[in-house]
Amino acid sequence: SPAILLSLAAPLAALLSRTRELLLTYEAHPSLLAIEGLIVRIQQLRLLQTTPMAVVTIVELLLGRAAVWEEAACRDVSLAAQLRPLEKLVVSLRERQLLEWKNLRQVRERHWERQGSKQWL
Repeated sequence: SPAILLSLAAPLAALLSRTRELLLTYEAHPSLLAIEGLIVRIQQLRLLQTTPMAVVTIVELLLGRAAVWEEAACRDVSLAAQLRPLEKLVVSLRERQLLEWKNLRQVRERHWERQGSKQWL
């Protein structure tokens, strides 16, 4: 959905800006370079050709890479403020996915109940 990618634009831009700021101090740090690369990759996704779950998966990968940085980072070089909006988005999309699966299961159960009742009648 284009709306999902559009909602990522501002948080990703803020995270990219902060990451590049940190790269000036911590040149060639592997975690920061990985974070920067993933952000650029997400920003290059085709708006109308990317599924929501593909976006969620790559953002989860980004959050995982950022977690490696956060484990070693002190408060002054933390990315936590920039990561919070991304974490919220991932959680809300995963919740939505679970609800959709539940609804799909219920629709299929009703379908098979109707099919089974045809066999008995």
